Amino acid sequence: MSENWIQPKLYKGIVKSETLMLFEEIPNFKQTDLSQDSVFVLDMGDELFVWVGEDVSELERKAHLVPLKSKFSKNWYVIMTKQGLEPESFKKSFGKWQPELLQKLRNSDDEEKYDALNFNEIDD
Repeated sequence: MSENWIQPKLYKGIVKSETLMLFEEIPNFKQTDLSQDSVFVLDMGDELFVWVGEDVSELERKAHLVPLKSKFSKNWYVIMTKQGLEPESFKKSFGKWQPELLQKLRNSDDEEKYDALNFNEIDD
């Protein structure tokens, strides 16, 4: 474990304009907090992951770059990752990781969604 290790924090990017994106922290996060139409930042101390959902608009793709430098400048590495291409270190921060979870939630009926969400619950 790195000496700069911190408890990982997940932030959701919220677009306010072409050049302004705010980041809202998601406490007690899990994989089901990620959504295909959003940008998320996972702050792991010496690594910063920027996760881009597959349905993110062009505006969101551009808007997240400006505030990253000011809000998260203490981090050593910024790692861009797209939905479905997450590295293992990113996945481990979410406890249980179900590779096809977001697709299942998008393309399923209510019973299948319930099953997928229950699988992803983190045991205390």
